[in-house]
Amino acid sequence: MSKKHSMPEMKEGGVNVTPLIDVVMCLIIFFMLVAKIGVATGAEKLALPETLVGVKIDKLGPNLILNVSDPNLKMVNGEVERVNGRPVREGHLESPRVTITPEPGKPLTKEIKLEAKTPGGQTDEPLTRVIEAALKNFPELSITLRCQKEVDYATLARVIEKISKAQVDKGGRILRVTKINFAAMDKKG
Repeated sequence: MSKKHSMPEMKEGGVNVTPLIDVVMCLIIFFMLVAKIGVATGAEKLALPETLVGVKIDKLGPNLILNVSDPNLKMVNGEVERVNGRPVREGHLESPRVTITPEPGKPLTKEIKLEAKTPGGQTDEPLTRVIEAALKNFPELSITLRCQKEVDYATLARVIEKISKAQVDKGGRILRVTKINFAAMDKKG
């Protein structure tokens, strides 16, 4: 003969939820820790130039990070192909690839053209317009350029030229980007 087990009678009319709260709190703490570890910076993977000198930038304030790369570099197994130490390009570089992270913490990047033709045939400068929009909201805006190490100076100069053209008139005061940072890797040596 088997005894039938039943739920114990409740006293004082309530369910003990303390163990449930303990488990939920442990899960919340676990997911908070995991979320901090797995946050994406949104930065593209670029082979940055190496440096022996420089300063680690911790507090940038309002900052816009631009990734600059050469879309014409010939890649072999994820690495830039080189002949006699120089990178091999496929075709002529019309314009560098410039991307920006639309929102902090978002892993997606958005490509911005240096120049584009409008339907009326005029030249538009989307990168300059993006920087001007950011300057309206953040007058002390700085820019960090993350440049692929194979990007040549003439190409980089075109990007800096578009940055320097950006200006906003805010109540009679002209706002411009006054600080450009360049990202680089520490050279081990």
